[in-house]
Amino acid sequence: MKCIYSFWSKPFLANIKPNFPVQAGATTGVYSYAGFSCFEDFLNSWVLSVELSSTHYQEVELVTDTYGKVLLAERLQLPFTSINTAIDHVPDHVSARHWSLSKIVAYSLQNGPFVHVDADVYLWKRLPNRLEKAPVFGQNTDSQIWLNFHYTEPYFLMYKFLKVLPQNFTYVPRTFHAWDTAICCGIVGGQAWQLIKDVATMGVKIFSCQENAYGWEVALSFDLLWGDRMPSYGYISVVEQYGIAKECWLRGIWHEVELLLDEEKISTDMQYLKRKCAELGYTHLIDSTKKHTDIMARLKRRIATTYPHYVPLIAELVQEEKSHRTRSIGSAS
Repeated sequence: MKCIYSFWSKPFLANIKPNFPVQAGATTGVYSYAGFSCFEDFLNSWVLSVELSSTHYQEVELVTDTYGKVLLAERLQLPFTSINTAIDHVPDHVSARHWSLSKIVAYSLQNGPFVHVDADVYLWKRLPNRLEKAPVFGQNTDSQIWLNFHYTEPYFLMYKFLKVLPQNFTYVPRTFHAWDTAICCGIVGGQAWQLIKDVATMGVKIFSCQENAYGWEVALSFDLLWGDRMPSYGYISVVEQYGIAKECWLRGIWHEVELLLDEEKISTDMQYLKRKCAELGYTHLIDSTKKHTDIMARLKRRIATTYPHYVPLIAELVQEEKSHRTRSIGSAS
């Protein structure tokens, strides 16, 4: 099974606070380094994630653009066995607010069983055989999605304004179906790679095609009205997490989908979550954990003690960022 990572520089660069280095005590607001507080933490996470995955999988592919290739493969020297810069071909009109478009681009390129691993996921152990042999697998389900504005508002705006949509993409308020759940994709993959590829290929078209360009412009304008409930955060989730789950239902294989964690238990029993993740050797830094001072200090120590050859590479990149050259790091090797 191939392991794949993905990175799109456009949203990464768009979300960096423009006047760095950030002064002591200053708030970064919505700005971050892919959810991390600083460039160093972002790089440390990539190192740990890719290095761990490379101990379990012989093929580790990076799907990215030229910036990502230079930053992660040439400058940081992560041990990818192959690199695909297909994301260079994402049209300029595609908004940076579609922050994880790189993931569905990566899925759309696959021609065999795979697992996609997010760069904030650490596989201390290889994924269980029950997952890798399943047609489709993911981290956990995300159910009751029509009670969650992360899905409801993006779905409605897509239906309202986009000309090109997935097949059977209809809007019937308060009508629920068996497939109205989603798969959390901290990890995602499986033997039914063609199913995932089909969903992703259509997804890439939805975000990239010229027919939807104006519709996206209108839909994304609603971010200005809804404040913290910005619908742009959910568009990829509707296409990817809900889209894959729905296709599994429609093709009659939902009962074969394997999940690493039980959604109900991780939501109600913190001891189950800690025990299960320790047993599986699985860590996923989500939301505020990527800004937690103690966790980031432990991450830094782990890199220094286990992968010390990365320390000067990271230090050099961080120094360039402090010299106001972050945006040029990936422009030349």
